[in-house]
Amino acid sequence: MFLGLEEAAGLLSTNVETLKRWVRQGSIISHRIGDEVKFDVDELRKWSRKNKIAFKEPEKINNIVEHNTPLIKALENGFYFSYNEKRDFFDFYLYVASKIAAHLPCNVSDEALFKSFISREKTVPTVITANIAIPHPKITGEFGVEKSFIFLVKCSNPIKFPTEIDEESREVSLFFFILSKDTQDHIKILANIARICSSSDLFIELNSIEDKNSLLKKFYDLEEEILQKKK
Repeated sequence: MFLGLEEAAGLLSTNVETLKRWVRQGSIISHRIGDEVKFDVDELRKWSRKNKIAFKEPEKINNIVEHNTPLIKALENGFYFSYNEKRDFFDFYLYVASKIAAHLPCNVSDEALFKSFISREKTVPTVITANIAIPHPKITGEFGVEKSFIFLVKCSNPIKFPTEIDEESREVSLFFFILSKDTQDHIKILANIARICSSSDLFIELNSIEDKNSLLKKFYDLEEEILQKKK
């Protein structure tokens, strides 16, 4: 599981500036994913033991992963970020495709991802509710990923779907870019998202979320609320 600077600094009981200095010095293992620096939890744990630095186990994440729904697992495998720029629909999709391609463990080009996402949108737009879309490749499993991913993007400036894609030209602020390992997982993920969207205003729920740990906890809580209502 990859963490950002603030999350990793918290596990090592240090501050972000010190962690950045360690990265610059090459004294700690880090990974460049797109334009972001990320840290693997297992590597941090080993590094802390080797360097005799206290390590705080991410208890919340351990509990959430045990929840083990396809949605939670796919969110954990992907990334989450806020997008504050003003771009048109196609530029936005190309930008996100490039970040996804950089994140994936397999060799997938951003151009191939972009074309597949757009091809799917031209077939049937992926807007599912007001303000939310679930872009995914036209063919499930097209890129041969061994596990499912969700790349969640929250836009401060809504992205307007062009009329050639969506006759209603709807505006979307929350995107679940989904890469599923197979059809079964894909169906389960879509069902999880649909249930959550039908029971809460997801954009408002995520408004104050700034990191992936908090995001996973929020989705865990939302799914628990739905389960409790069924009892």
